[in-house]
Amino acid sequence: MNGTGAQPLRALVLAPTGRDAPLTVSLLYEIGIVAEICVGVAALTTELRRGAGLAVIADEAVQTADLRPLVDFLEAQPPWSDMPIILLTHRGGGPERNPAALRLAEILGNVSFLERPFHPTTLNSMVRAAIRGRRRQYEARVRLEEISEREQQLQTALKAGRLGSWALDLQTMVFQASATSRRHFGITGESAFSYADLKRVVHREDLARMTDALQHTLVSGTDYVIEYRTVRHAAVHWVDVRARALRSAGGNVVSLVGVSSDITARKNAELERERLLGELAVERTALSNLTRTLEQRVAERTSELFMEVAAREKAQEQLLQSQKMESVGQLTGGIAHDFNNLLMAVMGNLEILRKRLPSEPGTRRLIEGAMQGAQRGASLTQRMLAFARQQDLKTV
Repeated sequence: MNGTGAQPLRALVLAPTGRDAPLTVSLLYEIGIVAEICVGVAALTTELRRGAGLAVIADEAVQTADLRPLVDFLEAQPPWSDMPIILLTHRGGGPERNPAALRLAEILGNVSFLERPFHPTTLNSMVRAAIRGRRRQYEARVRLEEISEREQQLQTALKAGRLGSWALDLQTMVFQASATSRRHFGITGESAFSYADLKRVVHREDLARMTDALQHTLVSGTDYVIEYRTVRHAAVHWVDVRARALRSAGGNVVSLVGVSSDITARKNAELERERLLGELAVERTALSNLTRTLEQRVAERTSELFMEVAAREKAQEQLLQSQKMESVGQLTGGIAHDFNNLLMAVMGNLEILRKRLPSEPGTRRLIEGAMQGAQRGASLTQRMLAFARQQDLKTV
């Protein structure tokens, strides 16, 4: 609306006859309002487009003029703007007695009528009221621009985060959702979507949990935060839903306003991770069992090896002992044979002596004693031969 250098609250005066235009400018200047004189409807429309607080128009200036530029401008005003116009009429020219003025008011919109001649105080009062109204319009424009900017930022953030916005009216239970959010819940087209319709797309295993969470929010007024599955086109999707409860003046929760996001990929990744962790746990358990079994088998085999080594050592010791005994036996056998041969000679000679010597008691006793000693020696040699595993030798 404002052009470069234009006063946003200036007054534009269109009064082509008499002294109405300079008089009005002078009166407005006295109360601190900048006013400019316009020549013709086209010039007035051009200046209005540059920005103004109000327009003061004499009715004779628009009775025969082409009003299409002015009407086009007024009809094209943004929603926040309603340009105030003070229409100067002659006495008796007000809308209550002048149908033409009434039609003009309908065409121009926000029109106030001031009959001439007027008192300066009346003009000042009407102009101040118009300026106040115009100032509030500018303030509304700023607020609307801020709201629009914030809404644009919100939409950008929602789009960047792949979020959808939604609202649930708790009185009508009608579910309003953006196009992105409607896709999250499997809603097609622009048809109305009720809470009952929403419940039908929620996975039956998650429905009770969803309704419990919603009831808790309605009772406590806390934020509604939940993840659940939806079934659309025979496919299961995960949705993250978050909302803030809005209350009425009486304190009752009347609606929920929030966002939704499709978290199917994240949930699938989490499920895959849990599956892999489960498989890893099973493998770790199997490996642990294998390790324990291996340790047990190693221990058992080690014990067996120790027993085998001990048995081998014992066998070697027994073999060594057997070899020693065999050597001793061989030695003993040799000695026994030689000793036995000697004893045979001694016993043979003693037998000859016993036969040849006279039978004297003393001599026979000596020979018998020697014979008994030789026989005991022979008995010893037989035991030595038995130890040496040799055949017993018998005296001839």
